[in-house]
Amino acid sequence: MLESEASNQVLIDVLREQDRKLEGEVAERQRSRTAIAYMLRGLETTGELPAETISDMDTIMSKRKWYEGELREVYITMFVLGGLISIAEWGTIVYGIVTGVWLPLIIALPFIVVGLALLVRFYHGRVAYVCPHCHKVFLPGTREWFFAFHTPTTRKVTCTHCGTKDWCAEVSSDRLVQEG
Repeated sequence: MLESEASNQVLIDVLREQDRKLEGEVAERQRSRTAIAYMLRGLETTGELPAETISDMDTIMSKRKWYEGELREVYITMFVLGGLISIAEWGTIVYGIVTGVWLPLIIALPFIVVGLALLVRFYHGRVAYVCPHCHKVFLPGTREWFFAFHTPTTRKVTCTHCGTKDWCAEVSSDRLVQEG
C-alpha cells in the first residue's frame, strides 16, 4: 500500500472508513448509556423499571459480549483451557469407542478432573461480587460460591458486609484492591 502512488489517499480512505465505523459504535454505545441512565433513574426514583425501556434492556443485554469488559482475560483463558480439556476428554472417549481400548481414557481421566478443578479455582480467584444492598465488593465463601445458583453475569450469594443473600453482579476481583 505504501508503495502506491496514491498511498496517502489510500491511507486517508482507510482511516476515514475506520473512523466512520468507530463513530457508529460510539453512537450505539451512547444510545445504550442513555437508555441505562433512564432505567437507573426510574429504578432509583420509583423502584420500578420504566415499561417503555424493557425492549431497550433486552437490546443492551444481548449486545454485551462475553469477551468484553474487565473479566475478558478470565473468560478467554477459561474458554481456551476448557476447550483443551474437552478435546482431551472427548478425544479419549472417541478413541475408546473406535478402538475398544479404554486405557487412554483411564489414564487421562485424573488429569482431566485435576485440570477442571484448577480451572474452577482459577475462575473463583478472579471474580468478586457487588452487593445490591450495601454496594460493596466482596468474595463469598468457596462452598457457597460453588453451589450457588448463577447466571453468566450474576450469582446468588451472601454479602460478607451486610449479610444479605441476593443476586449479585460479577466483577473482577481487582476491584477488591481498588476499593481497598
